[in-house]
Amino acid sequence: MGKKILAAGSGLGLFAVLTSVISLVLPIHKAHFYGAGFFPVFEMETYSLYAHFSSDTKDLLCRKFRGKICESGESFYLQDVQSSFCTGGAEQIARNGCSGTRCAYVMGIALVVAVVTNAIMQFVGAFLVSQYFTHSPKKQYREASLVLDVIGLLVLAIVVVIYYPTAIVNLDSIEVHELISPFVSKSRGAGLSIGYIIMWLSLLAQGISVVLQAFGQNTEEVRAADFREERKFMQEMQMFEQASALASGRTSAQPLQQQQVAHPYQHSPYPAMQQCAGQQGFGSMQAYPMGGNVMMQQPMAGFGASTSQGRGPPYF
Repeated sequence: MGKKILAAGSGLGLFAVLTSVISLVLPIHKAHFYGAGFFPVFEMETYSLYAHFSSDTKDLLCRKFRGKICESGESFYLQDVQSSFCTGGAEQIARNGCSGTRCAYVMGIALVVAVVTNAIMQFVGAFLVSQYFTHSPKKQYREASLVLDVIGLLVLAIVVVIYYPTAIVNLDSIEVHELISPFVSKSRGAGLSIGYIIMWLSLLAQGISVVLQAFGQNTEEVRAADFREERKFMQEMQMFEQASALASGRTSAQPLQQQQVAHPYQHSPYPAMQQCAGQQGFGSMQAYPMGGNVMMQQPMAGFGASTSQGRGPPYF
C-alpha cells in the first residue's frame, strides 16, 4: 500500500509540473476597452512573457506607439509593451499602464524561472523514486525526493502569491484619461484569467503530492533497515568477541609473578611479634598472644632451628 501511495504522489507531482507549464501559455490577465462605454474596441491579454492585442486595435496602436508594435503583429513581448506604456504621452493617456505592464514583465520572468526550477526538482525527485523502486529501497532516496518536492512547491507558491498584488492589481487599476474616457474606456471588471487559476490548481496538486510522498513508504525499506541494524549488531558482537579473545590470550601468555605475602604479625601492635615476623623460615621464633600476655615459643626440634638444651620449648 505504501508503495502505491508513493508512486501516486510522484505521478501527481509530474502532473502538477505539466499544468504549470501549460499555464504559462495561457492568458493570466485580460483588460477590455470599450468605445462610448458600450462597443468593444480592443482587448489586451497579458501572458507570462508577452501581451496579445485584439485585431481591432492594431491600427490604433500603430498610430499611437509606432515602431516595433506595428512591425510585429498582434502579440508583443512585455518588455516592448512596458517600454511603450512608460513613455510620457502614454502615461498621461493610460494611467497606471506603465506600472502594470512593468510589474507584469518582471513577475512574468520570475514565474517562468520558478516553473522551470520546480520542473527540474520534480524530475530529479521522480528519478530518485524510480531508483527507490527498482534498485535499492533506501530511505535517503525517498526523503531526498520529498525535500525537492517541498522546495519546488515553496518557490513556485511564493512567486504565484506575489504575482497577484504586484501585476494583476496594477493591471486592473489602468485608467484612461478623462478627456478620452467618453470615447474609449477600460472595463472595471476583474481581469483575472484562466492562466492564473490553473497555476493555483497546479500548486494544489503538488501540495497533495507532498502529502502522499510524506506518508508513502515501501515495506522493503523497513526490512532493509532492520537487516542493516541486525548486521551492525552482529558486527559489534563479533568485534567484542575478538577483543575478549585477544585480551584472554595476552593474560595467559604472561608468566605468573610471585607475590610477596605479608607476615600476619608484621603489623602487630606487639614488638615481640613484629620481631618474630621479621625472621625467615618455618623454624623461626613464633609468638602466640594469650589474653593480655604474649607467649613466645621456639620451633620444635626437627622442624628448623634446634632448641636450647635439646628439650621442648621453654615458656616465659
